[in-house]
Amino acid sequence: MRKRKDEDHSRPDTFYKQLQGRLLQHILQRILQIEAAMLLVIVGIVSVYIIRYSNQLNYKVAGEMNSTLQNYQELLEFAAELNSGNLSRVSSTFQHDVMEKYSSLQRCLKVRGDLYFLDAAGKPYISNMGYVREEEQEELIRQWHFMSQASHRSNTLVSGISRSYPHSLWLAYYTKDNFNHVKTDVLLRIKAEYLSRLFETQPVQALLVQQDDWALAPNSTKVLDAINQLPVELSTRGLKFWRGRFYYVCYIPLTAFGLRVYTMWEVTTFIRFLLVIAVTSALLLLLLYYLSLRNSRCLAQEFAADIVTLKEALAQAEKGNLEHTLAIDSSLEMQAIGHAYNQLLLGFKRQLQENAQLERIVANEQIKQLGSQFTNHFLFNTLDNIYYMCRISPDLAEMMVLNLAKLLRYNTHSPNEKVTLAEDGQYIRLYLEIIKVRFHDAFDYAVTIDKEVEDCLLPKLLLQPIIENAIKYGRQTQTALQLQLSAQLQDGKVVLICRDNGPGISEDKLGLLQKDLAAAENYSRHLGLYNVARRVALTYGKEYGIQLHNKNGLEVKVTIKAEYEAQD
Repeated sequence: MRKRKDEDHSRPDTFYKQLQGRLLQHILQRILQIEAAMLLVIVGIVSVYIIRYSNQLNYKVAGEMNSTLQNYQELLEFAAELNSGNLSRVSSTFQHDVMEKYSSLQRCLKVRGDLYFLDAAGKPYISNMGYVREEEQEELIRQWHFMSQASHRSNTLVSGISRSYPHSLWLAYYTKDNFNHVKTDVLLRIKAEYLSRLFETQPVQALLVQQDDWALAPNSTKVLDAINQLPVELSTRGLKFWRGRFYYVCYIPLTAFGLRVYTMWEVTTFIRFLLVIAVTSALLLLLLYYLSLRNSRCLAQEFAADIVTLKEALAQAEKGNLEHTLAIDSSLEMQAIGHAYNQLLLGFKRQLQENAQLERIVANEQIKQLGSQFTNHFLFNTLDNIYYMCRISPDLAEMMVLNLAKLLRYNTHSPNEKVTLAEDGQYIRLYLEIIKVRFHDAFDYAVTIDKEVEDCLLPKLLLQPIIENAIKYGRQTQTALQLQLSAQLQDGKVVLICRDNGPGISEDKLGLLQKDLAAAENYSRHLGLYNVARRVALTYGKEYGIQLHNKNGLEVKVTIKAEYEAQD
């Protein structure tokens, strides 16, 4: 059952459906992100505009209202101060001075106020409009008494909003008479219709609200409740919904007058605009979903066809057919996959060829090393030296025999395996010790292997032909040959250097030799150096190899890859 389920998942139509779902999900996710970002930007811009513009209007309206009330406050304070010198309330001089200042204010203010003079009984008997009729006096006294009964302190500005028609704002200034009674001499009334002139050019509903939420709406009463009070729903700042309309509410307190100036900007049009944008975005999303569904279906079909092609190519490769390449170009990604697969096949075929060639070279190298490194001449000379050493120094002869046996055993046992630098260095020293005994003071050597490369692996016998080459050609003109071997880590690579103090090689021959070492086949007589160069190139790649330099002798530098034994 499990096997059948796995086979079902590997079917092209199942892959097609899964790919189509993934593509559709990815496309819709991007679309939703873009639409959400656009909506947030639009809502943010509209919200910032509404808030900033509402605050600006509120500051402007409150500023004009505060300036108007301050001017009328100065008039009332002037009247109170003028009558503090025990002038008669009916004094024509007092009335003339107050009316003169009142007239000058009316010329510079936008808002008109009605000025009433009160007699000794506190009744308004005359105003800027002339004599006050008795029935009007009773109505004014009733309204003023109802609004001003909360405050009777001297040297105090009192304000109030009338509860009945005509809706008005009342202002008065309390002082004390000669009997220490609180009184007022002048009363000012500003009708709502007068205040409307101050706000007629503003696109907002402006209100004056006192502490008990009684309000005066100069240019509209549709934001008030049935008894002309400010509704609780509109008493705080922010976006509010009232009677089917949206308002943005701001207010500023006028502490000196005990009032708050409210501005309510109707933003229903903006809200509808945002709703239209939201609905349009939803419709656009549906349209894009339909188009994305079609596109994802087409893309999934193309990719599924390419996957089938890739699957067939892999099946051919599994059967050993390395000539079946891919040619798919439905998208840049699939082109990259096809190109990578073709390069993989090409590299695999090249690797197979190089491995076969390396196997042949290694097999031949083993024979050549056994024939060239330890020639009959070397063995006979060493055995002759041992023969004479047996008479002169049996201990030294015994040491030479042991070293020669170890060296022969090391060279003849698995010559193709890789060993550590530390291990190979030990047998190199054995070989050099035999050479030193043979040539005595005419030969000296030094072997330096850095600790950080002691555990690095290299092919066994890799340096042996180089050392023999240095001894063979370096002693031609030198009475005392000095050989230096070193191994170190440079830029993540192991660098092996063999340097002698011999005559070196001419620059012309050095260039030709370096060119021969890089060739695919050996055309030179330097068989040992070429075999080393070829083994390095085939084992590690073309970026590794041998370099020759003249540095007071010949320097041979071998660069190999830094490899370590795998840890269990």
